[in-house]
Amino acid sequence: PTSISLWLDNPTSWTDPQADEHEKQVIVNNIRRIVFTRIHQVAERRMISNHRPEWQVAFGFSGTGSSFDRAKQMAQIYNAAAPSISSAMDNISTQQFLDEIIGIVKEAVEEEGGSVFGIS
Repeated sequence: PTSISLWLDNPTSWTDPQADEHEKQVIVNNIRRIVFTRIHQVAERRMISNHRPEWQVAFGFSGTGSSFDRAKQMAQIYNAAAPSISSAMDNISTQQFLDEIIGIVKEAVEEEGGSVFGIS
């Protein structure tokens, strides 16, 4: 979210070159609100809804060594839900995650009357 916010702070150009600084800030804040709301929805779906059975397994461990087993299970859930994004992405789920986030940003910009160039 921080990287997205910084990216939104520095648009290459404006669809409406007549917009003053206050209008631009209002537009960016609206985009930011839309993006963060939708990212939280994605996070809830990817972290909780899509992995409910795995969470139940994680919290079902008990006895000696259960904290290690629970931590391992939770790490697997986190890695599946929000994979690490790097320049050497070779995992389809990582690319799908990135595409979903990019799509959210593009849609929010377009809903506010803008366009996004250079990312797909």
